[in-house]
Amino acid sequence: MLTPDFARQLFGPGQPLDATKYYIIIPDSIGHGKSLKPSDGLKTKFPKYDYADMVDAQYRLLTEGLGLHHVRLIIGNSMGGMHAWLWGEKYPGYMDALVPMASQPTAMASRQLDVAPDDAGVDSQ
Repeated sequence: MLTPDFARQLFGPGQPLDATKYYIIIPDSIGHGKSLKPSDGLKTKFPKYDYADMVDAQYRLLTEGLGLHHVRLIIGNSMGGMHAWLWGEKYPGYMDALVPMASQPTAMASRQLDVAPDDAGVDSQ
């Protein structure tokens, strides 16, 4: 969302999220960017967390850290879109609108498959 071409269309003067009119908060997700993540050295000792934990952390950032009681919009792309769906479920009165992009409010099938060894396409004979 921050590439020059995309950002100019979204955040530029007169655009839908005109940064000269609105405050825009773009939080880093836990385990991304410069955040701590398992590959930084904690490996299996890294605490387990999921999308709901990330949304709770973002909510606390906005409410406790920034003192905001309501926002106009929660928008996200891909994983951020999954976050937007959860915002709507967990904190439905906190925002005026949600825009989840490139995401569906379903579990990710590639991580939810339970395949028994005999069902994995391997001939057991």
